[in-house]
Amino acid sequence: MAFDFVRLTEDLESNDPDILSLALGTLTRTPIKDNKLGREAVLKLYGNLLQHCNHPDNDLAFLARKAREHLYAQIPWLKSRREMEEAFKPEELVSTDFEKRTGAITALLSKNQTEALRILIWHYQRERNPRVLASMSLGLSGLENHKVVRFLEVFLYAEEDRLRANTVEAIDKLGSREEIITLLPPLLSDPNNRVRANALKAVGRFKPKEILGHLEQMTASPEVARRASALYVLDNMQGDGVIRLLSIAANDPFVDNRLKVIDILVKHQDKEGDIVLKRLAQDEDVEVSEKALKALRDKNSGQSQDYELVDISKLSSKIQAPTDSTQPSISIADLPTLRAQALSLDQKIDQEMLLLGQNVRKSVKAGLYKTGGAEAILSFVHTAEKLESQLNEFEEQKASGVKQKLFLSFGIGVQNELLGYELKGKFEDAQIEIGYETVRLALKDGIIFTGLMDRIKRAEDLFLQRQNLEETIQKITHEDPNP
Repeated sequence: MAFDFVRLTEDLESNDPDILSLALGTLTRTPIKDNKLGREAVLKLYGNLLQHCNHPDNDLAFLARKAREHLYAQIPWLKSRREMEEAFKPEELVSTDFEKRTGAITALLSKNQTEALRILIWHYQRERNPRVLASMSLGLSGLENHKVVRFLEVFLYAEEDRLRANTVEAIDKLGSREEIITLLPPLLSDPNNRVRANALKAVGRFKPKEILGHLEQMTASPEVARRASALYVLDNMQGDGVIRLLSIAANDPFVDNRLKVIDILVKHQDKEGDIVLKRLAQDEDVEVSEKALKALRDKNSGQSQDYELVDISKLSSKIQAPTDSTQPSISIADLPTLRAQALSLDQKIDQEMLLLGQNVRKSVKAGLYKTGGAEAILSFVHTAEKLESQLNEFEEQKASGVKQKLFLSFGIGVQNELLGYELKGKFEDAQIEIGYETVRLALKDGIIFTGLMDRIKRAEDLFLQRQNLEETIQKITHEDPNP
């Protein structure tokens, strides 16, 4: 009879020392390899256990650490967490001191490993302090995983300005074009300057003409901070309308803003920009006039640098293997392009696995793939079916008004909304896992999935491209591809 890990996980949430002691002792002695414990169940068990590793009762803290070592020995993929714990104390992620939680998040993110994402998302849904959430939002963007966007969306309308601003910045970095132009436009009129500027910068990458009206209002604002925010956005733009706004900003009564206009104009190689520079060269402030004159001299002598902006959405394929010795070699300067392409490939692979998983689910429902070696896929399909049922139930309750209305604060409303995102994410991930398992069975075990072999071949080609790209990145950075 299989051990009841659900009950054990619940016991680890108890405040009763006797129950905790019994649960920790039982976990330490229980073999886990032979129990088909899913990844989510392991993560929940691990998370509950983690909170007791620094328990005020020394005996309970000792048992908790011992149980954690037992989990490491039993579950191979948890070993990567041991490496991360060399950089931070995991129990500080659940400390009552929010400064310690913030420090632990910073240290965790410095490892930049896949498991860091899973750990942080687990804590994200339990965190209430807006400052810690803001640190998480900005930190998660550094993990370069597009799946993070669905966990961040709910905080776009949080009360804390810093949290909204960091969330917009993270979505700008991780989101697709469709996500950015769908999620961020409502923030273009946000009362906070930093939030508004981050949203304008993000949307402006894809729809520059649509934000010019907002920027014109900001450059004419009586608030100096708002005018400075407009320049921050303009510094990241090219194209029609930008020089006209910079010409308006060149009359800004605040000297630092006029100096910033000069920095931006240096990046524009057109005559209209030079006209504005000549006007600034006659500015009443000596520092402004001298800086404008120097910029004109440098441009005329050809000494100015090439500041052409790179639009990541238009990155070309630079990673093709050189066909002859005359082609330039890949260097450290190409890393941003290569990593952007790696992120794009990861998204394509996940999308391909999702579509494959959805097709396999339909086929299983129709009675296919239940024999001939493909029955190994059935447990994955069953997991996805259960998650779909839970998600449908949640949506029905929410639609019927059983769920409390979301007030966009840090109470039960946000937690309920996050539960919805968590269920959607788990359901999608379960279907992606079906896709990966299908590819593994087809390529490794030679099982034929009728009607899906062309899609499996496309997935194999994407895997190969991603592997070649990762090898190229590792050659440049000299990093271990399997940290």
